[in-house]
Amino acid sequence: MVTEYFLNERHRNSSWERKHRLKIVMSSLSPLLYPCVIMAILFFAVGVLDRRLPSAVSITDIEGGNGHLFSAEKAYNKLTSFTETIGPRVTGSTENEFDSVVFLLQEIDEATRQLATGEKARVLVNVQHSNGWYYLDRKPHGQISIYEGIQNIVVKLESITNSSSSLLINCHYDTVPVSPGASDDAVNCMIMIEILRALSDPNAPQLQHNVIFLFNGNEESQLQGSHAFITQHEWAKEVKAFINLEAAGAGAKELLFQSGPGNSWLIKAYAQSVPYPNGNSIVQEIFQSGFIPSETDFRIFRDFGNIPGLDFAYTRNGYVYHTKYDDKDRIPMGTVQHTGSNILALIPHLISSPEFTRENKSDDILASVPPNNQAVYFDVFGLFIVNYSDEVA
Repeated sequence: MVTEYFLNERHRNSSWERKHRLKIVMSSLSPLLYPCVIMAILFFAVGVLDRRLPSAVSITDIEGGNGHLFSAEKAYNKLTSFTETIGPRVTGSTENEFDSVVFLLQEIDEATRQLATGEKARVLVNVQHSNGWYYLDRKPHGQISIYEGIQNIVVKLESITNSSSSLLINCHYDTVPVSPGASDDAVNCMIMIEILRALSDPNAPQLQHNVIFLFNGNEESQLQGSHAFITQHEWAKEVKAFINLEAAGAGAKELLFQSGPGNSWLIKAYAQSVPYPNGNSIVQEIFQSGFIPSETDFRIFRDFGNIPGLDFAYTRNGYVYHTKYDDKDRIPMGTVQHTGSNILALIPHLISSPEFTRENKSDDILASVPPNNQAVYFDVFGLFIVNYSDEVA
């Protein structure tokens, strides 16, 4: 009995010691535990929000007076037909110079058919053929680019206000060899056609100024199509700002990664209008530092056109970029809806901004917006944009 008593007592003491030690360990860890738990929750929340995409608007949804909405299903169907029927579209090939042009012109005609009366706007379509050359200052020695006979499809949605100012929206339909180029950049071309249809709808708001849709036929060969337009096309002199739609990956959300020059009003319009903001000015600093050996048509419009703009790109899943794996299956329907809804909402805000055209600017506004004024910006969980001037930063 005595032995049993001591054994029980020893067991109780041992149990008490273990609990006591556990309390000591927990008390020492508690200052670190709570921050770690909070960080884990935030990390999980950011991951969920970052991958969240809007529900796609179907073709049925835009019937019955809702034609002014962007339909991801409609754009996606065009993307499927374009990439699977034509395939890779290398500059100079039949697929790029003939098949793609015929396809896009047919889709543009269908999208703008409801504008036949010309009550809200007029549509003008032009196929540009250009020759030219230019020098691009690139590391390490610069580069001379020469082109001949390249094609661009240019569509002008002309406001009945007889405005002489236009917003340019650019994509490119050519690809590198082998790649079907679904993300780079066919999906953005189909998004632009769907935006053109939505803006042409009788229930769409009246445009104060013109919108030019540039379907660029030669981007992969050193950005030649954008140079041909901005330096030679008769409508180029009307452009006051631009939106460039690109890809360096596939799927997820389009990222606003470049803006300017003098971009504060552009970022303000973006922050006030888009339903699904996604951008960060830090990316612009990295991209323009030369660390990433790549360029987009943004540089051509900025340097040769001296016009401000916004540059968007898909960056997730970069391993499919310029490969045979860049197909439509890498693009969720929500990605198409995300981009289309954002750009469609952004267009009227940009062209109604007092900074869009000098004809609408007072001397006070011009004085308060320096041409080199830059904005620091970032989105918060894809919910809203925080932006302030570089002077404040």
